[in-house]
Amino acid sequence: RELSVPVRGDDLVDAVNASSSAARQAWLAFVATTAYFAITLAGIGHRELLLNSGLQLPLLNVDVPLHSFFLVAPLVLVLTHAILLLQHWSLRQNLIRFEIGAATNWGVEAKRPSLNHYIFVQAHSGPDRYHRHAALAMRAAIFVSLLIVPLALLLAFQVRFLPFHDIGVTWWHRLLIAFDIIVLLLFYGSWRIDRFRRKVLAAVSAIALLFVSVFGATVPEEAVDQLVS
Repeated sequence: RELSVPVRGDDLVDAVNASSSAARQAWLAFVATTAYFAITLAGIGHRELLLNSGLQLPLLNVDVPLHSFFLVAPLVLVLTHAILLLQHWSLRQNLIRFEIGAATNWGVEAKRPSLNHYIFVQAHSGPDRYHRHAALAMRAAIFVSLLIVPLALLLAFQVRFLPFHDIGVTWWHRLLIAFDIIVLLLFYGSWRIDRFRRKVLAAVSAIALLFVSVFGATVPEEAVDQLVS
């Protein structure tokens, strides 16, 4: 369905900037969350897992059961990632409306420099979006932070917890990875994958990640590990 476009360029810019501010804050919070979880995971070794000792969260100085951390933290990561993708999907709808207005009204096009400087906005509709190196750097930053980092961190949760030998939690991690992939394909894929080759690459990458999660990162006692071996 064709999107309706407000007549005034200021309305389009205000809509983009309002949603951009919310998306930018969510993105910064997500980056901080992933960094925090990554640092916490780096401090957990085989000894802590084998002894099932408590975990003191960095900065917060709060002791939590190790088992509970590996249950709750990946869920928090997936939920915040889904919210982040939803906000960026909403932001892109406003950017599409702006581009429709800019294509039919020079007054709207003249408002382009007034768009928020958030990297996602600039990569999609900024004045430098056609500058090869700048566009490549911005898109790479978006791709890594919205797609690569969360999936890699979810897989790191699963791999780090394997010495605990808890099959139920391992399958919980696998379900969260599968859910996150589905959310990515629904939201990120709907506004980034516009070519057949990219769609095939996304599908192959998703299958490869699930294959590693299910058949590569296994617990010795589980049926999948026995099947592979």
